[in-house]
Amino acid sequence: MAPRTKAVLVWIPSHVGIPGNEKVDELAKLALNKEVHDDKQIIWSDLKLK
Repeated sequence: MAPRTKAVLVWIPSHVGIPGNEKVDELAKLALNKEVHDDKQIIWSDLKLK
């Protein structure tokens, strides 16, 4: 991400009839098998709860 780019993390319950949620679950499972390049750092003080 570019400097000053905002990322929003939102908890979404699974399997409750949200359109497209099953596809997202499938894609998330596929992503688990991919190699991870963890070169991004999160500064915890930059995070805030809504």
